[in-house]
Amino acid sequence: MNGWAELVALSLKRFIKLRRLARDLKHPWGWLTFLLILGLWLLSRSEARADSSLAGKLINLQGSVAVALAGSQVWQPGKLNQDLFVGDAVQTGPDSKAAILCVDESQLKLNENTLLVLNNVAPSARLGYAEVTPAKAGETPSSLYKVLHGELWLRNNKEKFPFAVETPAVTAAIRGTEFNLRVGRDGASYLTLLNGSLQLVNDYGQLLLQ
Repeated sequence: MNGWAELVALSLKRFIKLRRLARDLKHPWGWLTFLLILGLWLLSRSEARADSSLAGKLINLQGSVAVALAGSQVWQPGKLNQDLFVGDAVQTGPDSKAAILCVDESQLKLNENTLLVLNNVAPSARLGYAEVTPAKAGETPSSLYKVLHGELWLRNNKEKFPFAVETPAVTAAIRGTEFNLRVGRDGASYLTLLNGSLQLVNDYGQLLLQ
């Protein structure tokens, strides 16, 4: 069931309750009450979305690309130039691709059958956003991307700002890097460093690539 279907179903349930209440009280404003409450509910949902942190924008779509909003498991078709927010997930289908420009200057390209979650994206002042102070050594990186499966190409030339990419098998701490990452359905991760440096960390240790 898509997002609109869920909204209609929920609205109908609330409407039935309101109509029953209006009938029991012999209230003549049942429809008006319903529309007013529905409008306020939709407005509250829109304001909550607007208050979320902007993560980036879908700048290219090919084939089947879907987006699940933060905290939701409902997938909706992605749209060109669609704004993405922290916590949103993007998924490509067979023979499909997507490109995302993030507010931390990261450029991402998703190959087919890829699932990416924008766990956190710290804005860059060079793109016109208020910049967050870089994380200190030992702290959680300000930007965190999670790749559950599929293939991702990423480039970010900001050498002084650390961020991380997480897979089921490993976490890569990154600085000024360009790389390609493939993650199997079993979580096995294969990373090709094209430029810059990154540090791979998991339960078995860590490895620095330069």
